[in-house]
Amino acid sequence: MARVLSRDESLRRRLDKKTGSPYPVTPLIRPIDDPDPDSHDWFDKPIDAAERARVLQAGVEISAPWFDSSAGYAHYGPRKARHALTALLAWFDQFPGDSYQQRWIAADPDARPGDWCPMLSAGPSKRNDARFAINALIMLGVIRPTYEWLFANKQSRFWRDWTLLHDAVSWDRYFAAAHAAGAPERGKWWGAQHLIRISIVNGIPATSIHGGHVVAYREFLQSTNRASGRLFSAWHFARTAGLLQGEPDDFGALVKLGQRTPAEIVDRHQIASSRVRDVLVDYITELSTTRDYGSLEACAAELVGLFWKQIETANPGIDTIALTAEQATTWKQWLMVRPDGTERRDADSTLSAVRSFYLDLTAWAHEEPGRWAEWAVPCPISVRDVRGSGKRRRARTHRMQARTRTLAPHLPALIAHARTRYEDALSLQELVRATPIGEPFTFKGDRYVRHPTKRGASSTSYVTREGQSKRIDTDSRVTSTCLTWCAIEVFRHTGVRVEELLELTHLSIRQYRKPDGSILPLLQIAPSKTDEERVVPCSPELTAALARVVSFVSIDGVVPLCIRRDPHERTHSAPLPHLFQLREAGRSRVVSFGTIRYWLIELANDLGLRDVDGETIVVLPHDFRRMFITDIVNSGFPIHLAAKLVGHKSLDITSSYTAVYQRDVFDAYEDFIARRRESRPSQEYREPTQSEWAEFVEHFGQRKIALGNCHRPYGAACVHEHACIRCDFLQVDPAQAGRLTEITENLQAQVTEAERHQWLGDVEQLRLTIRHAHRKADELTSRAATAPPLIVAARAT
Repeated sequence: MARVLSRDESLRRRLDKKTGSPYPVTPLIRPIDDPDPDSHDWFDKPIDAAERARVLQAGVEISAPWFDSSAGYAHYGPRKARHALTALLAWFDQFPGDSYQQRWIAADPDARPGDWCPMLSAGPSKRNDARFAINALIMLGVIRPTYEWLFANKQSRFWRDWTLLHDAVSWDRYFAAAHAAGAPERGKWWGAQHLIRISIVNGIPATSIHGGHVVAYREFLQSTNRASGRLFSAWHFARTAGLLQGEPDDFGALVKLGQRTPAEIVDRHQIASSRVRDVLVDYITELSTTRDYGSLEACAAELVGLFWKQIETANPGIDTIALTAEQATTWKQWLMVRPDGTERRDADSTLSAVRSFYLDLTAWAHEEPGRWAEWAVPCPISVRDVRGSGKRRRARTHRMQARTRTLAPHLPALIAHARTRYEDALSLQELVRATPIGEPFTFKGDRYVRHPTKRGASSTSYVTREGQSKRIDTDSRVTSTCLTWCAIEVFRHTGVRVEELLELTHLSIRQYRKPDGSILPLLQIAPSKTDEERVVPCSPELTAALARVVSFVSIDGVVPLCIRRDPHERTHSAPLPHLFQLREAGRSRVVSFGTIRYWLIELANDLGLRDVDGETIVVLPHDFRRMFITDIVNSGFPIHLAAKLVGHKSLDITSSYTAVYQRDVFDAYEDFIARRRESRPSQEYREPTQSEWAEFVEHFGQRKIALGNCHRPYGAACVHEHACIRCDFLQVDPAQAGRLTEITENLQAQVTEAERHQWLGDVEQLRLTIRHAHRKADELTSRAATAPPLIVAARAT
């Protein structure tokens, strides 16, 4: 009997065999040939003495090395294995069934995981013997447990031996593919365990697994709240190894929602009227020939979800699209307000879609009366309803332009902070790798502790900041900060849409040789929203950013191939060297829209961007497109060429994106000022003499009076005969408020005296002066109420 290899040693020898090492793999016994599941050599065979002896002998041969290793001394394993298997088969005999699989099912092992068999609850030694015996029967294919049982019960010394005894060549290719992809050791085996479970439950070799098996297994994992992320990596390694023949290269193509048919799009909203449902399906089918899937689904959401479904909800039993004026008015009022009470800003789009629906049916009724004539009814959306769309569109444009003007001044700080965050993350990663596990260290004034993962792996990049419980993955932080910085650079130098950014591949970077021999780098943008390909010249900054991201994602100088899913069209691309990709467990995937959005919001929050009113500024990918267009147009780049550069078909769209300051108005005003200066005497614009300047300064120094300052124009004499209380040019100093009160009280005493002596002329003038004094006091109080606290305190001092 060959000695038992450890899992790591087994894998090492298997890989060495591929590379020509003199250490071949020594299997425990002869490999088991996995025949077709319908004619399996072991499964569901009638039990007789010969079958029982055959199963017992094969089970002992498989499990004896396990018992040997567990017992701790040689030549004890076969006897121990025979004893455990004999006891297990005898226990199965008490259950009904013609085969061991039928008796296994009759024992109901899923009812009480862990203690359904008495041998599993008879102490540690007996429990371990029973596990080995059961594993031997599973390894032979005598019994096929369910997924629930495989997860609920431990399979000691099982997974490694399965890959050696069942289709070992295919598993060699699988592990070689995982090793070449740089997958971590645990990641390789977690993925392999997924595929082994599928083989066990379905009774098929690894070479016979197909997409339906894996999808059913994933549904089980989701129904039991188990993680299925490693299943994507397992699929990737299996496809690379030549398994899963005829299946898509990416598992997401099977499990993620694909394109729906027009009927499925409509039925998603559960329309009650079958007649209206049919016409909606026919209408959307007609549109599908001229629209991409994303636009088609958006139109259906407005026409079916926001229009007809709401009409049916408000009018149960309705079976015609000919609406009364009351029904149409009620629906329009509902459309203008969202369920949360806010204004629905995109209501114009829904109104236009409904109007197009009715007008299209009327037009088609003339072409095919037998099919569409009954649906040619008056349109509930009048021209008056959509007439205000232009005004609302302009208001939306003004909001976008105002947002661009708000964000543009913060762009340099945002770029600098993105670079700083990446450099800090890189420095932290290097410091973590140089620090032993469990040791504290200080970085930028904060104390961190490096610690292993839950399973005690030594090569971990996780740290915890002192005073916080959340772990920080330094490797993941380096990746996110680097790709965030590179994405911002590409956004601001090209104005690409976010979906165009994620479609960039290494093949998108081109070169153009000029007639003079110089080389101009170009960035080829794949067709996106307008289905038009375009080429953007690369500036030095953009070239540096592209080189940085290529260098970052490359492995051994090669950008890995990965598949991108288009969330709008719900399609999967061919394997391509996408630039903005993440590496997870040896598998590459393209960054998603939501991830890019999250990274930018996190960057802005970390920088603490605030508007002038103190509100937090959120930066989104499309904001860079608007800022790019605004910058190049304001710099004098022709707007029609700007539209071509960013992929706009209409100049109106480019104009709406451009927060252009009205320079023609500014220039005209500056010309007006220049012309007015030319018409005035030239001596008004000469340099003042020293005496004139001294007189000017002295003039303002002589404006100080008892109550404050006189603000009459320079060169103007006092025309009020020093009646300062009544003069509008007097600005009372807050420090002289008490003096103003004394003057007012003195004036009131003079009024009393004048009334006593019947000096009526003085009474009238004194009362007028008192009113002016009260007005000055009110102005002083108003200024003090609106002034900042520090200024009020300073004035009081």
